[in-house]
Amino acid sequence: MPLPHVLVLGAGFAGRRAEADLLASRRCSVTLVDAAPSFEYLPAALRCYVRPSLAQHTVVDHPRRLHRGRAVAAELAPEAAAPATLAALLLADGTRLPCDYLVCATGASFALPRASDQARRPHYAAVRRTLDAAPSVLVVGGGEVGVEAVAELAAAYGRSKRLTLLCSTPTLLPSLPPRAGAAAAAWLRAAGVTLHLGDRCADWGGARGGAGFEPGQHELTTAAGVVLAAACVIDATGGVPRAGYLAGTPGALTQKGALAVTPSLRVAPLRNVFAAGDVAQGVGANALAAEVSGALAAANVLRLMAADARARPATAAALEACCRPYTPPPRVALVSLGPAAGVAVLNRCAVASPLLDPLVAAAKWLIQAVQLGLARERWGFATLWRLMEAVTLFVGRHAFVEAAGGQAARRPGGGQAAGGRRPAAEAWTSAFLQ
Repeated sequence: MPLPHVLVLGAGFAGRRAEADLLASRRCSVTLVDAAPSFEYLPAALRCYVRPSLAQHTVVDHPRRLHRGRAVAAELAPEAAAPATLAALLLADGTRLPCDYLVCATGASFALPRASDQARRPHYAAVRRTLDAAPSVLVVGGGEVGVEAVAELAAAYGRSKRLTLLCSTPTLLPSLPPRAGAAAAAWLRAAGVTLHLGDRCADWGGARGGAGFEPGQHELTTAAGVVLAAACVIDATGGVPRAGYLAGTPGALTQKGALAVTPSLRVAPLRNVFAAGDVAQGVGANALAAEVSGALAAANVLRLMAADARARPATAAALEACCRPYTPPPRVALVSLGPAAGVAVLNRCAVASPLLDPLVAAAKWLIQAVQLGLARERWGFATLWRLMEAVTLFVGRHAFVEAAGGQAARRPGGGQAAGGRRPAAEAWTSAFLQ
């Protein structure tokens, strides 16, 4: 009897983790599908804008077993029962890929200029020439991407350019503790960056997305009526989930275009489709959340597979009962402020200190090196990453957690993960660090 077949769509952090766990189970056959021929470590892309030579070290060809193609539509089984069953995935070249289960890990697309797979170094070199020639640069977006982008520019060019950051929230890094945003703002101001906080862009003046890199003078108007002029505009306002291949399935997408998932990460209207990474509603847009959600999606596929072998669950409630819910991982972030400084975040604690800057830089380098080693499938890197992940999750679930009654992390499907209690021994440590 043939093994059940699983398609994993997307070969980023979440997809590669899901594929690895499914293959390790030896209970199914797996096909990894991705539109790109290579894996790019995207967190390093911002530094490649000012140091194009680094581009060759941040890209790894996908394994030969990968099926290259772009998914455009889903084919549902003819049965009328709800939730529906996905029977096959249709690719842009006309290929039909049948499957018993599907893991969607297609991520999100960003407006930041990206290199083509055939010409990465020339692309980044062209971006660097555009930046060199621009007397002023405006970065729109005060999240992690926007802050890291303008910090790389400040570190590379100093005060030789007029650098401006526009952020719609009153503080930078709004998804992180307030101290993180305050530390980033202080560093950027000291580096000569002008900050416009609490105001959003109302009129892009034709500079939305990659158009801001076209030569010329761009004028953007904010909601408060302020006109910001710059020779180069970088749109860092966030990513758009790549979930269009399920747009034809009623109820599969949220209003923002992400995949609508249940607490177990199952795509709500489909019984045999799970999602992981930032294409899924409420998972979170960072590598740790992608890895954790990818592991859970694979585990829930195996649980559903076992349940189907016994007695096929017929209702949405029965499907959820045989799977485990997703619990958001601890809030962990390393925000670079140029190559030699940064902010470290663990749950509600944020630390920014010149004494710790070398550790932040070293941690970022280590994560990048291990992820690229994983992508090359080198021996020992998977074990090392699992160990690093286990330590991070253990520490993150016991240190600097939200106090009881504090803000709880949102779970997919509308639930909440309750805030943990604050360890008694933490009081003096928190006071010292915060």
